[in-house]
Amino acid sequence: MAAAIGIDQLAPDLAPSQLREGLVAALGITAALLAWYAWRRWVLNERTMRNDAELTLPHILVWLSGGLATGILLTLAALMLL
Repeated sequence: MAAAIGIDQLAPDLAPSQLREGLVAALGITAALLAWYAWRRWVLNERTMRNDAELTLPHILVWLSGGLATGILLTLAALMLL
């Protein structure tokens, strides 16, 4: 979310308007989805600990890391081409 706000407010000349707005929207939506997932995971962990069961490994971390790396590389490539 901080990146979306920073790009929107502090870097208006970073990229063409449509590309910048698309990047800000994608970052904002990603932040909202991750906040929802974190809340959902917290609820499940609380329930698991209450039942004295073993916590599970969050597989989304692999996808999140890969997606973030891909997004960073695509953003850098797009900015270098402009």
